[in-house]
Amino acid sequence: MSKPILAIGIDPAKRVHRAVGVLFPDEVVFDGELPNALDAIKSLDLRLAELAAAYSAELVYGLEDHRRYGRLLCQVFTERGRDVRVVNPLWTNRQRAFYGQDKDDAIDGRSIAAVVLRRRDQLPLANDFGQLAQAIREAERAVEDLSKKRTELVNRLHLQLSDVYTSVYETYFGKLKSPIALRFFHRFPLPQDLGGQDSVMLSSIILRLANGKVGPHKGKDREKFLQTKAEKILETAASLGRTPRTLALELKAELIRQLCDELLVNHDRVIRLERMLGKQLLPETGQTITTMPGIGTILGATIIGETASITRFRPRAAYATTAQLLRVIARVDGSDTRHGEIAITGSNALSGWPRGLRCCTIRSPKGTLINARAAV
Repeated sequence: MSKPILAIGIDPAKRVHRAVGVLFPDEVVFDGELPNALDAIKSLDLRLAELAAAYSAELVYGLEDHRRYGRLLCQVFTERGRDVRVVNPLWTNRQRAFYGQDKDDAIDGRSIAAVVLRRRDQLPLANDFGQLAQAIREAERAVEDLSKKRTELVNRLHLQLSDVYTSVYETYFGKLKSPIALRFFHRFPLPQDLGGQDSVMLSSIILRLANGKVGPHKGKDREKFLQTKAEKILETAASLGRTPRTLALELKAELIRQLCDELLVNHDRVIRLERMLGKQLLPETGQTITTMPGIGTILGATIIGETASITRFRPRAAYATTAQLLRVIARVDGSDTRHGEIAITGSNALSGWPRGLRCCTIRSPKGTLINARAAV
């Protein structure tokens, strides 16, 4: 006969954790707080091990956040050989609603413990996540933060450039966030700065600012392309360049230079992080998720950073729930695809995924499974 389980639900926090122990069916046998410190966590584990022995029960921990505030908890319990499970916040919320009480640390811990008590075999092991997946998640989050900051900076730069160049600056380069555009406007923040330039001189400057890389253009085609661009810039900025250079415009020029500097630094940081993800971190996992159409370095890092590996989840439905995957039942008949039932399940674990992309599986008439993408 299998031993009963002493489920310990822990609600991690920055300074003080709350731990609640529950025996089947729903008997609370422990409720206490502990500081987020190494000695306190070890002492708690010893007390709970003795409590489990007193009830002839197996000690099992449950954590919602096993990576941030719960990282030290997970590390200590894993080193001591404990069974540590990751609890989906969606299940915790449902269990809390069952108790019908207001949210607090005690009820959160009890809800986590109740989920562990009833769904232990369906919950992934926290110690399977590993430092590598945590590093991938941290790098992906850093890229996401830098991308948000870049959007803010680009919007501010648009505002400043429209004040001095009007809307004509939008026709100079394909994307304002590109390095060549940022270097150009850092060099020529005002139309007045283009004074004394001709098409040949300006085209050579643009070539240097682009580090010699101008798309697919080479040789004489590149020279012609750059001269045409330079002529267009000089023509559209000519009337603006003849206006007086005031102190207000000098301030605009300084703000534009600063924004360009910040955006160039931001671009360099993103490139370095993406290179590290693509060349070092993701290959180290041994997973080939980025070989799927539509999944690049960042999206692949998001998936692995949140779920680590599909092997952590015993039932496929548990992985789909955690990853918030889209299940599509469809038929494939030649070139015609007829969609049937569509169901979306899961928590917000991968809320950073692009809204237009979810992984799915399509079953063909012959029963074969085809990996595909589906719009949400």
